[in-house]
Amino acid sequence: EPAKFSMVLYNGGPIRPGGWNAPHPLVLDLAGMSVIRGGSIPFNRGHVGDNALVGHGTAEVTATQIVINDGVFSFDNQYTKEIIEASKAGFKWASSMEATIQGTPKFVPKGQTVRVNGRQIPGPVYVAKKSELFAGAFIGSNPADRSTEVSIAAMEEHMVPQELKEWLEGRGVDVESLSEEQITA
Repeated sequence: EPAKFSMVLYNGGPIRPGGWNAPHPLVLDLAGMSVIRGGSIPFNRGHVGDNALVGHGTAEVTATQIVINDGVFSFDNQYTKEIIEASKAGFKWASSMEATIQGTPKFVPKGQTVRVNGRQIPGPVYVAKKSELFAGAFIGSNPADRSTEVSIAAMEEHMVPQELKEWLEGRGVDVESLSEEQITA
């Protein structure tokens, strides 16, 4: 069974995504966000597109954040192995989203606030009222939303009983003479 993941993809606050060249951060209004393909989006290792696909999951857009609860590592490749092995070694991955802004973001100047995604956000900030989420990514460093979290449930490799018996016998262990306690261990 493939390894699984869950994550907070976006926490609804100001971000500075790659390619955003405005002098102030951006907020994506989750009330106006749509998701491609009925919510099922692909995931990459970084923002490099189809060359680094690792899995897929269903994006749940709430009033305050975007979460993925059913992510699956559906590709068996070097990128998937890298993510899982680093996670097993204790590395904390961040997440990032790939979305298209639809229309011109509204500018909120310094001294004013805007209520968006369940919170009051002070200006200066831009607010994109409509956007479309189309992918997610596992990021090693410098995500646009530094408060994202990733949880990976990787399956441990297990030997089948015959492989274990052969492995033990290859090391000089008399399997037939093991106690119940030793077998359980």
